[in-house]
Amino acid sequence: MKLRSHKTLKSAIGFTRQKERRRYHKVLSLLLNSKAVEFGLVIALHYIRGGYECVYQEGISMEKPIRIVVYFDYLCPWCYIATVRLQCLEEEYGNKISISWRSYPLVVREMPNRFISSHSVESRCRAALEEDKISFSSWNPDEPYPASSMPALRAAKCAQLQGREAFRRFHIALFRAFFEEGMNIGEREVLISLAKKARLDVEKFNSDFSSRSLEEEVLAEYEDGRAKYEGWGIPIVVVGRRYPIAGAVPITLYRRAIDLCLAS
Repeated sequence: MKLRSHKTLKSAIGFTRQKERRRYHKVLSLLLNSKAVEFGLVIALHYIRGGYECVYQEGISMEKPIRIVVYFDYLCPWCYIATVRLQCLEEEYGNKISISWRSYPLVVREMPNRFISSHSVESRCRAALEEDKISFSSWNPDEPYPASSMPALRAAKCAQLQGREAFRRFHIALFRAFFEEGMNIGEREVLISLAKKARLDVEKFNSDFSSRSLEEEVLAEYEDGRAKYEGWGIPIVVVGRRYPIAGAVPITLYRRAIDLCLAS
C-alpha cells in the first residue's frame, strides 16, 4: 500500500460487514507503523462508502502531557469498549497523558416510546465479542429504550463539575448500568441513583442537572465534533491532535499513537 502525504487516498476495498472492523484495524495498524508517521504527518483514517479515506497533513508540535480528546455517547457500545481500553492506558501512562471527553449524542431530540432496534441488538452482540473485560447483557425488548442521549450526557457534565475522580466513577457507572445492568439511563431517577452509588454530592448533582447551560455545552461539543469529523462514526479518539482514530480499535493501536506522540 503506497502512502502519499498531503493528499487524500481512497481505496475501494470490498468486504463483508463481518470483516469490516478487522480490515479497518489492519489498515490503521499499517498506517501507524508506516514511514509517514516518522515525518510528523497527521494521519486520519476512516471507513467511507466501501473503502478507506486516509488524510495526511503537516505535523503538529506535541504538548506534554499528551492530550487525548474522545467524542462519545453513552448509548454507543463501541464507546464503552474504547472507554475501558483508554482507562487501562491512563493507569499505564499516568500523568504522561490527559483524556478529555466530548459529547457526541446519537439521539439529540427526544423520541418518546422508543424501543430497541434490530441495529442496536446487533451492535450489542458484535461488541460483546470485542472486549473480554465487559459483560454485555441483552436488553429486554419489552422495556423502553432511552428516548435521548442528552440526559446521560448532561448528567456526566454534572459529575465533571464535582472533580476528575467523581467524573471517572460516574462515567464508567453510566456505561455499566446501560450495557451490563439493563438500566434506562435516559431517566432522571436512574441517573440520581447512579450518582449516589458513585458517591457524588446528590444535592449539587440535582441542582446542576436542571441547568440549561449544561445542555448547551453538550450541544456545542456535538457541533464541534460534527464540524471536524463529518461522516465519521464514534468513538472518535484524537491522540495529541495528530492521530484521529475512529471506532473502538485494539488497545495496541491507541498505545502506538501515544508512543509516537511521546517520541516526537
